[in-house]
This record gives sequence, structure tokens and C-alpha cells, in this order.
Amino acid sequence: MLVFGPNSGIGYLSERRAPSRFVWNTPLLIGANTRNFIPFREEYLRAVRDHPPHYLIESTETGSVVPNYGGLTDFPEFARFVTENYDLEQTVEHLKLFRRRGSF
Repeated sequence: MLVFGPNSGIGYLSERRAPSRFVWNTPLLIGANTRNFIPFREEYLRAVRDHPPHYLIESTETGSVVPNYGGLTDFPEFARFVTENYDLEQTVEHLKLFRRRGSF
């Protein structure tokens, strides 16, 4: 399971290992002009492609760290990966649950 958004505690409480070291997605969304921004995104995509989770949860909740949080929209390469490999299974308030095609 992968949680993309400011609700990284979901992954921690599930006691499941994240497919990437980026449990919190702030380094993937903030700092477009920093030297690590692109390498961090590339590393994240590589990790998720190498070990695609069965479920992906996107949180669209905004907060103080990323006040104008746009979710997957702010990371178009990852959004494309999700669109190509996952189906939206359910939406509950600000959470979207995607299931990988062909899982189970």
C-alpha cells in the first residue's frame, strides 16, 4: 500500500512497508528549483514502478505544509503512472482509493 499525500500516518498505522523511502510526499512537491527535486521524483517513480503496490491512497486534503496542495496533479509523471495502472475504487471525503489493475 502506498499513501500519497499529507496522511502518511495511514501507512505507518497499517504496519506495511512503503515502496519508497518517501513516506511523506513534501520533497516531491515542493522545491521545483532545488537540485534534488528532479532526482527525488525519479527515485520515487523508479521505486514505485519496481514494486507497485496493490493499493494506492491519495489524500487531497490541504494543510499548512503544502497549503495549495494539488495531489497527483502536482506530480504529472506519477499521475500518468496511476492512470495507466490503477482504477479508482472508492472516494471517501478527501481520500481516493485506487487498486492496481490485475491485482488479486
